[in-house]
Amino acid sequence: HRPGGRTGRDRAGGRGGSKGGNSGSRDAGSVPREGRRILQFDISILLADSNEEITTSHCIFHYDNPFFGYIDLQENTERTKMLAVALAFAVSAADGKLFDCEINYIKNWARVNIDTSQSHDKANHKLEKALDETIAFFRDGNVLNVFDICREIVDIAPVAQRYDVLELCLNVAKANGSVASEELNMLRDMSFWLEVDNEKFRTMMEKILPVDIMKDKDVEAILGVTSDMSTEYARVHLNKEYAKWNSRVTNSDPRIQSQADQMLKLIAEARTQYVKK
Repeated sequence: HRPGGRTGRDRAGGRGGSKGGNSGSRDAGSVPREGRRILQFDISILLADSNEEITTSHCIFHYDNPFFGYIDLQENTERTKMLAVALAFAVSAADGKLFDCEINYIKNWARVNIDTSQSHDKANHKLEKALDETIAFFRDGNVLNVFDICREIVDIAPVAQRYDVLELCLNVAKANGSVASEELNMLRDMSFWLEVDNEKFRTMMEKILPVDIMKDKDVEAILGVTSDMSTEYARVHLNKEYAKWNSRVTNSDPRIQSQADQMLKLIAEARTQYVKK
């Protein structure tokens, strides 16, 4: 996470030969932390033949690093994974139920993706305890502030990691074989709050959540149309969706054929609702 006003001291060194020897120094990307840093450079000049040091010099200066350092990035990645687990449980509990298959999916994902390499047994125990406490939290009827969690992820995670978070949550919604409207609405809100590309998210959703497992066919979530679209924009958008799914009606995969048929029916319904004749 962001260290704020913390000041740290970092050290870099370089050696140069008096007869064409190599020289080097750390670049800005090797600074460990964001924020105010005290950089110390140690520079030596050596004889190329004997490697004897001729002279040495030290330089210290203050540097305000505007970017995450490499330690920040490591910590942010692990923090993002922990927050992803919290969001996954929030999706699972959105319909008021926590299915065992959803819990097991989240637990297995956490065990694979969250780093417990340091103090292995102790870290594993800590992870399992945190997962059990999270399950108890939701089973007691509590809810998380999903918006605040998404905002924190946006602050610390690149967009690729945000898609990973959404992929986890989509697979959790799929785990029990049907997707409730509450889960779908939360996923749609999360994609907006995580500031990912809407069309790319919808493509992910189409692959992971086929329309036949959705309890309620929410055309806005499924097709990407909204009530505030102009008639012409809605027409153009639905025409693109029609062309995409119509081309899949003859796909060799019967599952894709079935999904295409259902999507074409939804598109027809959406045209009557969003496109005035």
